[in-house]
Amino acid sequence: TDEDDLVPSSGKQKKRREKSVVESRKKRSATRTQLQASMGMGPNVQSSSGNDR
Repeated sequence: TDEDDLVPSSGKQKKRREKSVVESRKKRSATRTQLQASMGMGPNVQSSSGNDR
């Protein structure tokens, strides 16, 4: 992407890895939320997902 071009190549991979970590963390919490919602545990989602931050 364009913003990658602004970053020196040394910092590029680090940034990209941080981004992917954030993405995977988001995906994981979204998956867990969907799982709990499908199991009828809707009200518990907020408290459980807030703990792993």
